[in-house]
Amino acid sequence: MAETSSRKFVGPRLKLQRAKHHIADYITRAEDFYRKAKTKFFIQDNRRTGVRALCIDVDETVPEDFPLIIGDAIHNLRSALDHLTWDVVSPHGPPRPGDVQFPFCRQADAFEGALSHRQIHLTGEKTIEKFRSLKPYPGGDDVLYALHQLDIADKHQLVLTVRSLIAFDYLNVREQVEASAPPDLVLEKIAFTNLKKDNRIAAWRIKPGTPVVDTWPGHRKPIDIVVQVMFRSDQPLGGQSVSARLNDLAITVEKAIDSLS
Repeated sequence: MAETSSRKFVGPRLKLQRAKHHIADYITRAEDFYRKAKTKFFIQDNRRTGVRALCIDVDETVPEDFPLIIGDAIHNLRSALDHLTWDVVSPHGPPRPGDVQFPFCRQADAFEGALSHRQIHLTGEKTIEKFRSLKPYPGGDDVLYALHQLDIADKHQLVLTVRSLIAFDYLNVREQVEASAPPDLVLEKIAFTNLKKDNRIAAWRIKPGTPVVDTWPGHRKPIDIVVQVMFRSDQPLGGQSVSARLNDLAITVEKAIDSLS
């Protein structure tokens, strides 16, 4: 069989550039969201249990159009791979043009069958080896396979909903609150997801008769807070930064295009 000749892959690269446009748009919007998001600390006492808690709330919700921008980026990246496969296979006259797609598959041992079904076997051994090196299946390139899963999910519903994350590297609760906190109550490299009102950061027992504290002492030392937006925990790439992973996906797709050029 004839080997695939080098080509510029105009269609795949245009799809990739469009995805990068959406990613840049998302990152700009996300950074603006981070700047506006403000954290509120407060104390919550439970007199029945004798427990005092340091809690946190974020006063900004994730914008509703974030999943739309993310979905557009995901779809263009996934589409770039299908365009890439078509550009590689079409010169070899595939008998079933509608089956020519990028060979994602659910299991590694089914990959050879996917290469045949997608008619990539027509392109010659050198090109086939390039597709094998991409490993687009679970346990191969998991980031690449996550792109496929996210694209499938986004076709049916807005399942790319994202949630807030708040994190800090160091917090000495006794310094921040008041003397009732244990002296060794120091939290380091803590991250919280699925934030709600009354979300506890720390809790400790207080003595009977301890005065009620229901406000955050604003004169205390500031805490270095990081707010992030993540993929939802029940989705591919769950609990991971959307900005970072979108960039990773774009890099992965670009490398796939370059490897077949």
